[in-house]
Amino acid sequence: MSYTSDDLATLRRALVDPTKSVTFSDGRQVTYRTVAEIQSAMRTVEAALAVRPRPTHVHPDFQRRA
Repeated sequence: MSYTSDDLATLRRALVDPTKSVTFSDGRQVTYRTVAEIQSAMRTVEAALAVRPRPTHVHPDFQRRA
């Protein structure tokens, strides 16, 4: 599952939303029962965003021709 910063912002807003229902950027909808469940989901998304690999630069392969 690939998370976005928008997903994290959505979870943060859900902390104060009495319905505790969240719709993620990929269209999934989840209803959390407790604040602890939302906080757990936030930690999961934060961890996923923290380890997201940075784009690598592609360098041409220079080889001598005989």
